[in-house]
Amino acid sequence: MKSKLKMSIKGWLFAVIFFVFAVYAGFIQYHYDGIKDIDVTFLFTNLGDYIWSLISLIIIVILYVAFSLVPSRKLTLLPNIFMLMTAGQILVQAYYTLPRLNIIGLVVELIFTITHLMLAYYLTKISFDVIDNDNDKKGYFNNWFNQLKKSLMQNYRELTIFMILYILIRSITVISVTIK
Repeated sequence: MKSKLKMSIKGWLFAVIFFVFAVYAGFIQYHYDGIKDIDVTFLFTNLGDYIWSLISLIIIVILYVAFSLVPSRKLTLLPNIFMLMTAGQILVQAYYTLPRLNIIGLVVELIFTITHLMLAYYLTKISFDVIDNDNDKKGYFNNWFNQLKKSLMQNYRELTIFMILYILIRSITVISVTIK
């Protein structure tokens, strides 16, 4: 049975405020760096980019899994801050594609923003499912591993889709920046 992410109103409010702050900070950074516009192009042939994208995704997943070892939901905030800041920066990049009328680049950057947010959502959901496991019959690590396996099996379709999107988009996009 699929369940929704059970998070408090304060948690959702913090996430939304932090995401908006990340977007605002991105606009300030781009303004003071003198960035005029961004051109997004695509390069499909660089195998090294695919491997680097896979490695960065594995690191993100390992961070979420590692933070689920500690039975505190508040620690999951740390990888979420990283993901929200990255998603905010990508949204700012999407905005800066508009002066060049790079519609395909804009759409890809928006899909990449959604991909980051959905990865954060599903990885947080899995972490919360593992943290909220109260079954202490066989030992902490055994219960942790069993709950992690159960939660991954419940969410593997969505997680796989967003992981593939992350790897593809991150590895094929090439960003060119025009400075004032």
